[in-house]
Order: sequence, then C-alpha cells, then structure tokens
Amino acid sequence: MVDGNTAYIADHYVGASNSALRVVDTTSLSDPVLLGSFEVQGNINDIVVEGDYAYLAETSRRTISGQPVGGGFRIVDVSSPLAPEEIGFFNESLWEFWGVDVQGSYAYLLAQQMCTNNFDDCTIRLWIMDVSNPTNPQEMGFYEFNAYFIDPLGDIVVQDQYAYLALQYNGLWIMDISNLTQPSVVGKYESFTPVNEIDVNGEYAYLANSLNEIAIINIQDIAQTVEVSRISLSGNARDIKFAENKLYVATEGPCSLRVLDVENPASPIELAYFPGYGDDSHVAVGDRAIYFTIDSEGLFLLRLAIGIDGIVQQPNRMPVTGVTISANNIFSTTTSTVGTYRLDNLVAGSYTVKPSYPGYTFSPIERQVSLPPTAVANFTLLPLPVSASLSPGITTTLTYTDTQGLPTRLEFPAGAVLSNTQVVLTPTIAMDLAGNAFTGHAFELATTQQGALNPELSFSASVSVTIQYSAADTALISDPAGLALWWWDGTAWQDAAASCPASATNLKAGADGGSQSSICKTGVFALYGPAHPIFIPEMIKP
Repeated sequence: MVDGNTAYIADHYVGASNSALRVVDTTSLSDPVLLGSFEVQGNINDIVVEGDYAYLAETSRRTISGQPVGGGFRIVDVSSPLAPEEIGFFNESLWEFWGVDVQGSYAYLLAQQMCTNNFDDCTIRLWIMDVSNPTNPQEMGFYEFNAYFIDPLGDIVVQDQYAYLALQYNGLWIMDISNLTQPSVVGKYESFTPVNEIDVNGEYAYLANSLNEIAIINIQDIAQTVEVSRISLSGNARDIKFAENKLYVATEGPCSLRVLDVENPASPIELAYFPGYGDDSHVAVGDRAIYFTIDSEGLFLLRLAIGIDGIVQQPNRMPVTGVTISANNIFSTTTSTVGTYRLDNLVAGSYTVKPSYPGYTFSPIERQVSLPPTAVANFTLLPLPVSASLSPGITTTLTYTDTQGLPTRLEFPAGAVLSNTQVVLTPTIAMDLAGNAFTGHAFELATTQQGALNPELSFSASVSVTIQYSAADTALISDPAGLALWWWDGTAWQDAAASCPASATNLKAGADGGSQSSICKTGVFALYGPAHPIFIPEMIKP
C-alpha cells in the first residue's frame, strides 16, 4: 500500500520474527528509509491506508502447541510514522480475516471461519464495519455463506455500491452493499477459477488465478458479466493492480513483476518484465514508482518507462564510458562509468539506435528495435580499419591500436607478395569456443590486387603477427601460456599455423604480455586461450 511518498508493507511471520506493518519513507527512491513498525502475532494479509489510519486484515498462526494466536481486524494510527499505534480492534473467536477495503466511514472485510484443510466446506463472511470512530469499530452487518476454502482465501475490492470478492474455486462474487446491514449477492462469474486476486476499475474487473492466468471481465452489467480476454503467465499471480490503463501483476514460481497495457481490454500487450527471486510477491503503484515486494528479498522500487537499455563494451568485455547513443537521431544519452545507458520515456514505434565515439567504430554499426516492450541494444567498441600497400621485395609493417591503446603489428616480409597488393585489416569480435575464451583481439584480413578482391590469396612468405594484450584480456584465461592465434578456414576454427606450410614457425604467448604467430592466408583471425574450467557439483545418492 502506497500513500504519497510513504509505503506500508506487511512482513509475514517467519521463524521467530512476528508479522509486522512496516512504514517506509520513499522520498528518495534510491535510498528508502524504515520509519517505524507495528508487530502482530498473526499474519497481516491485507492493508488499506486512509488518512491517518492503516486498516489491517490479519489471520492467526499456530504456536508449537497448536494453539492459534493473533488474528482480527486492526486499526493502526500512522499519523506518527515513527511510532505506529493500534487504536481499534475487532475479532470473533475462530474467525480469520483475509481481505479489507475501506470506503468512506466503512470497512469491508473478507473473513472465514477457521478451517483445518484446503477444500473444506467453510463458512465465509463479507463483514461491514462502521469505522467512523476508529477506536471502536462497530459491526453494521454481514453476508454469510458456505464455500470451499483455499489458503489464501482471496481478495476484496469495493467500488461504489458493490463489493467484489475473489473466492478461489468459488469464482468472482459481486455483492450489493447499498444496504449496509443486509448486503446481498447480485452477480457471479464462475468460469475463471481459482480466483485469488482482484482489482476493479470502472466497468472492468481484473482477476488473477493460481493457474498462471489473468482475465479481464466486463462488469458493466452486474447480473451478466462477460469475459473480455484471458492471458497466460509463466507464474502464479499473487497480486494484481490497475493504474492508468496498465495492469501490474506480481507472480511466483517464477517470481516476477509483469506490466501489461490494457487500454484495449480485448487485446492486452505486455510492456515490461522484472525478474525476482523468492515467493509471495506483492505490488503497489505510486505516483513516482512501482513498489514490488518479495518476502525473502524485501522492497524493490521500480520505474516504468518504455525505453531502450543497453551496454557498450570493449571486445574484452570491459565497459566504455562517454559513448553517445542516439535513437532516430532525436533522442540521445551517454554511457555511464560501467558502460550502461538508457533512453527513457519513448513512445511506441520503431527506432534506429546508433552509438558514436570519436576515432572508433562499433559492432554492430546500428540496431533496429521496436517499442513496446522496452528493448535492449548492446554494442562493442572497435578500432577503425587500417590498410597498407604491399610491393614485391619490400618489407612492410601494418599496425593498429586496440581500444586499450595496445598495438597489434603485422610484419610482411619482402617476399610476402609477388605483385602489388592492397591489404586492409578490420578489427572485429569473435565468440568463445568450447574450452577456449576469446581475449578481445580479432581481425579480418582482406587483400585487393588490380582493384579486385582476392580472398584466396596465400602469402609467399610467412607474415609475423604480434599482439600485445592486458590482464583484462586474459581474465577468463586459465593459462596465458596457452594463448594461440586461431584462423577461420571457412568451415571451422583452427590454429593459425595451419594457414602456413608445415615448415613455418608459430611462436605463441610469452610471459611479457605479447603473443606472436605466423600466418600465410587472409580471412578472420582471433586470439584465444584455455578457459577456466567450470565445475558442476554432482549429487551422489546413497
């Protein structure tokens, strides 16, 4: 529950820790502050805050001896958030309170008489309480019926003269509460079960079940509700909230937060996904953030803004700061100290994302993305291509400097070519190979003779390649002495020495941060080394 910059969070009973209402100041979204707590002996299942008061629906928990403790409907004064204090309480023996909503001077409670097992036929009540005097809540009336019980029982939302009850395998029940002393059933939707969470806005009810589905129900005609759409999820919905034509769904198994655009209820569109780790997640929506809680992880404060995320790295996976990222040459930003960027608050549509950094190029040059949902566009910074002219009988050196300022040098001996040849070296990237990790050093060598490409050219004498590398380049390498230059022969990677006659020398990595090799062909070359082994534990059964 969120009120302004204050979040009201229910901690469930775990181990020796009591369930509690936590009051958190979120004025600083990056640094929320716990202001105060109010502990109970049972489990807080639902919270509503109106003005200076928090209204809690609480179920009991069992002690070691099996006796129930806690439970009831509590009213807590939160006007002093540093010291929340209970001022009102209501309970009846053997009743459990699962849901609460407040409208005006009245609280509406979803309660169930204590049952032992799931699927027991239990007594359930919609309870209406006068809370105009919060120190002394008074029963106005209730509606009682028998139904299957599932833990948790469900949820309640009040809108105008109706209360909407999510009742697991009993479906959605709609109660007329215009007569506070005698509420009555006026509608049901029983084709979407087991319903455990609900939110209502205008003429639509948004339901979540424990079978990994949500449904949108048209409730304009209370007596004849109609399902408009149904969406499958990858997890069991534990909470659902509607705000500004968007539906926020907290799931477990797997734990996640999903955001859907429901402006067209018949055709919802997923906008965003945030993964979590744990169980029993809940969501609330504030003016500035989404509040996502997970029992085992705590509170996450999230922003929902359709945009483009990404990271710019060097070929050795190190981040690049200060790169300008533009979308459609209109929106732009720069990468952070860790190489990340985000273009925020974009409208739906197609975008061309381009990075730029003086004196360098990128792989890829640009990316095409479509919004929604939020897109990811990553790039790798690369040096610009270099070239040289080779002539028979003349020794030529071709050098390029990598993104760290380290040189790679190719020495073409006097007898390397038999006719004038133009050689172009284009820095590139390569993927890791089985058992070998890429160091960030790769290039494509191409030759032109008499204006035409000659991809089949073989150098008449071995070309010496010296690559200077850094500790960052070999971070994934188990033994730098095993570094070797590899060559793509068109079908597979092999040692670059294979591009030369057997008599050619192929000197590999030394201890001085340099690798030397001999090559005799054009094509793609990459420096690899043995990767650190990954050990997977094996469970041995007796």
